Amino acid sequence: MVTWTIEGLEYDDTNPDYPKRVDLIHLKATHSSGPIHYFAIQLGTPSSEEVYTPFENLTEEWAFNVWRSIDPSEGQSSIGYLNDLVESQTRGQGKPWEPTI
Repeated sequence: MVTWTIEGLEYDDTNPDYPKRVDLIHLKATHSSGPIHYFAIQLGTPSSEEVYTPFENLTEEWAFNVWRSIDPSEGQSSIGYLNDLVESQTRGQGKPWEPTI
């Protein structure tokens, strides 16, 4: 099983029409067996038909909805990658400087 979290929103504050416009959503996929995959989804400039929501009014739910609208597979490539790591006998993840629990 994979759990998803939004790690942060990255914004661009150079366009006065779209102050603090989010251009990247940073996500983390964590497999229940331990492996983690971090990645970011890039957003385009809002079209004139889209409603612009100020950065201060954005929510985690907004970020998940935008991610799902951009990636309708909802991270299937990340899930596949993490499942491959869990099932692999020759690959894995770890921090050798931290004790294993």
